[in-house]
Amino acid sequence: MSKVWLVAKREFSYNIRRPAFLFTAFGTPLMIFGIWIFIFLVGTGSQSSGEQTNIFAYVDSASILADETYSTLVDEEEPEGDSYTFVPFANAQSARNALDANEIDAYYLIPAEYESGALVERVSYEDVPFSVNFALNRFITEQYGLQMGVDPQFLPRLSNPVENMNVTLLDSGRQYEGELPVILLLLPLGLGIIFFLAAQSTSQFLMTGLVEEKQNRIIEILVTTVKPRELLIGKVIGLGMLGLLQFVVWVGLLLLVYFMAPYVPFLAEFMTFDMPYDLLIVGFIYFSLSYFVLASGMAAIGVLV
Repeated sequence: MSKVWLVAKREFSYNIRRPAFLFTAFGTPLMIFGIWIFIFLVGTGSQSSGEQTNIFAYVDSASILADETYSTLVDEEEPEGDSYTFVPFANAQSARNALDANEIDAYYLIPAEYESGALVERVSYEDVPFSVNFALNRFITEQYGLQMGVDPQFLPRLSNPVENMNVTLLDSGRQYEGELPVILLLLPLGLGIIFFLAAQSTSQFLMTGLVEEKQNRIIEILVTTVKPRELLIGKVIGLGMLGLLQFVVWVGLLLLVYFMAPYVPFLAEFMTFDMPYDLLIVGFIYFSLSYFVLASGMAAIGVLV
């Protein structure tokens, strides 16, 4: 076994200095993270330069809304946060003039046939947050409720009866509030990408290394001192450790960002989920087993070449 670990140590120390491995293991995650930060900063910069007012006009040709200004919070869980304001206008032309003067971000045209199924039309120069549609729906629902004599204290529940829901998944025992956390969808996908990158890079090192040793007749010297079985097992273990190192680097960067998020404003906005550590553990086990199976197959192919 000492010869196996000697071969594994040599493969690990030799290939870890390859520029291709260093770029895949360290450069790629840092580059992806840097691109993500750049896109976020550009996006927030364009939003701030747009001078959004969070004020929206509506022209009610169906006479279903009260002729008054309506304000609602962007996030009901943040009472001190921003709010959307809907202002009534007499006609579409006056609303268009206000839009051209940057007094409003958009205006909505409620047609006279709205109650018969006609669609509401939104007019704006740029896209507006999707949450504005929820705010408008809440406004219309509350107005309908008042017309039907619903107690005002029940209007918030009427406008969104199942806004938050406690969900329990019996197969995993996982519990969460609201919609399925995005991390539960993205994390398995990310682990699959890591497996693909690690398998592609290190399996290439394994096959090219075997071919080079056969062409340079180094393999003939090795087999006189090391059994072929020990040689292949050592190579698989050494390159397998390289693959696990890539996994650790990627997951370590994810955990670093997760724990730094509360102290970085633009990260705190997105890192509002609980880290599913059980998925990381399962992913590590799956990665290890699948990787060594693939490495064994690549070693066999490399010997036959």
